[in-house]
Amino acid sequence: MQFQKAERKTCFLPAATTILMIRPASFGFNAETAANNFFQSAPAASGGELQAAALAEFDNMVTLLRKHAIDVTVISDSIEPPKPDAIFPNNWSSVSPNSSCATGLLIKMLVSAPCTTTAA
Repeated sequence: MQFQKAERKTCFLPAATTILMIRPASFGFNAETAANNFFQSAPAASGGELQAAALAEFDNMVTLLRKHAIDVTVISDSIEPPKPDAIFPNNWSSVSPNSSCATGLLIKMLVSAPCTTTAA
């Protein structure tokens, strides 16, 4: 029995060179979304401790990304109304390939070449 070699595809996934991050103003446990989110559980730490830890982790991540030549656009969340999960902007914004954004922001999206097929 003979087998033919299958074509091998090389795929370059879209890679953003700029990302948007929301710096939290009131990070914490969100009881409303925890009702149906398996990954959330009520923390033992106080709200102030959670906020301080979230800011430290956020600032460290921004520094690390920038160290690796990723352009980070940081928008600070507002204190009122409280938004404990504002760091997840995918919950309230969307960006289309033509750079228009539902929140009114314009974000330049750079996408690499589509998949190419090469013989193995």
